[in-house]
Amino acid sequence: MLTIINLLLFGALFVAPSDGSALAETLPGAKTSAGARLALTKAPSFPGRIEVTANRSSVMLYLPLVPGAKDYRVFSAEHGVVSKIVGDTEDIIGASITCAGLRQRNDCDDTEAVKAYGDAEIISAAHCRDDVRSINWPKTVARQVEVNGLVGPSDLIIEAIDRLCPFVGALGKTHAEVRIAGAQTPLTTTFAGRLLTFPVFRPTFPIRTEAEVRSDFGSLIINGHGPAPRPADPRQGPYLNVAQPAPRDPPVVLNRAFIRASPLRTSRRPVGYKDSDIFDDFSDSSDHFVLQAKRKHVEGVILPAGLGNVTGAVHFANANWNQYAFNYDLSQVYIDRGQLNMLIADSGQDVMASNVIYPKRVLQIPSTRDAFLHITFETQANATQRRYWWLHLCGSDRPGQTYAGTTFSGTSTVLAAPFFMDPASGSPISMAGWNCLQFVPRAGSFEVLPGGERQNSTLGGSRSQGSMRILVNRPTPAGQEARKDTNSVQILDPAQVPGDQQHVNGQWLRSWDDRHRLNGSIFDDELYVAQRTKFDIYINRARIVMFINGKQKICDNLKKAQISMAEAAVGLGQVFYHSSAERTELMGPMWVKTGQHYYLHNTPFVDVRSFDNIGMRESVALPPSFKPGPCYDAP
Repeated sequence: MLTIINLLLFGALFVAPSDGSALAETLPGAKTSAGARLALTKAPSFPGRIEVTANRSSVMLYLPLVPGAKDYRVFSAEHGVVSKIVGDTEDIIGASITCAGLRQRNDCDDTEAVKAYGDAEIISAAHCRDDVRSINWPKTVARQVEVNGLVGPSDLIIEAIDRLCPFVGALGKTHAEVRIAGAQTPLTTTFAGRLLTFPVFRPTFPIRTEAEVRSDFGSLIINGHGPAPRPADPRQGPYLNVAQPAPRDPPVVLNRAFIRASPLRTSRRPVGYKDSDIFDDFSDSSDHFVLQAKRKHVEGVILPAGLGNVTGAVHFANANWNQYAFNYDLSQVYIDRGQLNMLIADSGQDVMASNVIYPKRVLQIPSTRDAFLHITFETQANATQRRYWWLHLCGSDRPGQTYAGTTFSGTSTVLAAPFFMDPASGSPISMAGWNCLQFVPRAGSFEVLPGGERQNSTLGGSRSQGSMRILVNRPTPAGQEARKDTNSVQILDPAQVPGDQQHVNGQWLRSWDDRHRLNGSIFDDELYVAQRTKFDIYINRARIVMFINGKQKICDNLKKAQISMAEAAVGLGQVFYHSSAERTELMGPMWVKTGQHYYLHNTPFVDVRSFDNIGMRESVALPPSFKPGPCYDAP
């Protein structure tokens, strides 16, 4: 836990952990010792204070608004870092540069509209006026930067710059070229009154290594959002360079600050964690995931026989976790810079892919009213209807039957299949037909609701831009095959859109007060590409409570029989599916979500996500700030 001391020191906020030791300080009137060795362009200091909060191996910087800034970047001027100044531009070489990027929106940005190439949905992006429920959101630069991989006091240089940091390609552990399905088939459409034929995309997109990025850009650039430019010749179409790296583009620096910041460090477990509790801050990058089993065209391995062509089913493990991946063209899971990194590309851009990790023991869900299983983690909250983080708990009703040793018994694994969260047709995710509890974040509401950061000028209110569905899968009845059980899903959340049916459409779209009046967003203000959000979830057999960044957002009261599992295998990871359909949905006129700039231009066919500080504790109490009034009584 951090205690933020409201003490302004030369334009930066002094921040300290609960033990009172300093985390960050400005260095007024001078550069850091490392910065003094580095030639930099002239730039004034920031116009307001910089707030700094520390995590175990990272710090989050909250930056003041700089007029005209198109991005912010942070780097450490450690030994070996040099600069190249050409005119007013400043190119930093040999550093690890973390950028703020753009806030993402599950709503419209009219500057993304494309109407010049006919009505083919693959190449047409709607105007905001095509969707009466939408709000036109101009591109907004994020003003928080999360710097990862810190091991001690670090001198950081923070710069406001005049352009977006370039997108360097999706960053992975090893290089790969991923095929874009259908890219070899040219599109014939109209442009300027004439028929044109051209390929919409290039045949593949790359997964880049750190070494490749440093070679091409001089430094490792993390969270660069500036996309590869459109072709100069419009007859090549607007999206030929989608998912490709942008060119090197040194910026002009508008403002600059120097701070010294320290992480909390990873030498001790967080307060309250016993040695028997599960906690991983991913500080050991040598703890590699090693292949345990692979199903490819082999029936009855990892998954039951008879499931058909489930592509790329694999099981990896490291010292603390089992990892499963399904239905992918590419899957990479690795530890680097104090975080767990996950990449997944759905097979052929047309199936439901997943990457999930599980601890090597099951956990107990308490039955007593005041004791809870506490699950905490940090990940990117940004979600669409087809890509998101995914948490689930599944287990046998009989003790000792969920795991055989340190992983699932035989083929009793968990698979996200189409409509897995849909009560109308969703089948169990557990191949053994066990009771499961799931948390599924998605893109928010189609309809307009009261509240929101901005108001729709015609209808009032706004769409929710983030949502959470909590559901249970009942155990499959005896004698019935699990994957044919289409009555498995039961939603636990309220229906917050007037006219919606709870058992069909229930989901948390807004937080609400003691009288169940909508009063705030779930995570609309946390739609970032790289910056992580902290989730704390408390579960027992009578209640589920979710805190987001320390604030209570969701509470469902349960009937006792809804969680029947005797023990729980806890899975956490990512789901990404039908990415080609996601892209056309983001651009389509029914529900325009062209505010998802990064997914539109940079990673339309791969989901890149990180996790950190994953913890699981049994028999803990709710936080003192918990309020039962906003809880919903699930039917």
